[in-house]
Amino acid sequence: LTAVGLVILFAASLLSPFGIGALIVVVLGIAAGEMYAALIRAGYRPLSIFGFAGIAGAFFGTWISGPIAIPISLLLCTIAVFLFYATVPGRRAVLENATFTLLVMAWIGGLGGLAFDQLGTDYYQMLVLGLLLTVAAMDIAQYFVGRRIGRHQLAPQISPKKTIEGYIGGVVVALGVGAAFGLATPFDVTDGLIIGAVVAVVAPLGDLAVSVLKRALGVKDMGYILPGHGGVLDRVDAMIMTIPALWLTYSWMGLVN
Repeated sequence: LTAVGLVILFAASLLSPFGIGALIVVVLGIAAGEMYAALIRAGYRPLSIFGFAGIAGAFFGTWISGPIAIPISLLLCTIAVFLFYATVPGRRAVLENATFTLLVMAWIGGLGGLAFDQLGTDYYQMLVLGLLLTVAAMDIAQYFVGRRIGRHQLAPQISPKKTIEGYIGGVVVALGVGAAFGLATPFDVTDGLIIGAVVAVVAPLGDLAVSVLKRALGVKDMGYILPGHGGVLDRVDAMIMTIPALWLTYSWMGLVN
């Protein structure tokens, strides 16, 4: 039921670039909050208010002025973080907490911010669908193929349940979904296969990156907001890493200025 509700919400948001933009802001904002909350539960004290400011600047700045807003926003907030630590007494573990503050800001704001550069294009719906559906299909295929025939662990020290067989099944499905997109404007079959190949390489890295962080923090899920699914970040971790990869791919194809 949670998954069906999310699909309906996403479909409704695609009616306008403002709808999908608002949904991205909410989803990635919650994901950032889950990361900061997990760090706080683990005993760290990140300056989350500065992190959220940097993320918001990256998102809205990119929507208005393009990707140049991302490094500017992140740089200004980085300066603000270190000025805060330099002027406010009594702070402990400054290096650790500053690093985690900037990590979440760069992860969510720096990578996720590039999604907003796609919303001003004529084919923003297809660009967003190319990302979401290919990543989601690969994720689902990895799960079911891995559960069915998975025997060899893909990354036993990071995520013991992921298997090589599941990954291969995910790659096949990602390429198939990409090829299907090649039948729709503005893509062709070659474009679709490239999209599928990019997702097949990058999406699992995003999933494993969050798994590394969760294992380091000693948590199973980043949050509990989605019944039966854990947190928002647990559902979009692969997509966040894929956003910049497909942004580069779409730019190379001439679909993003």
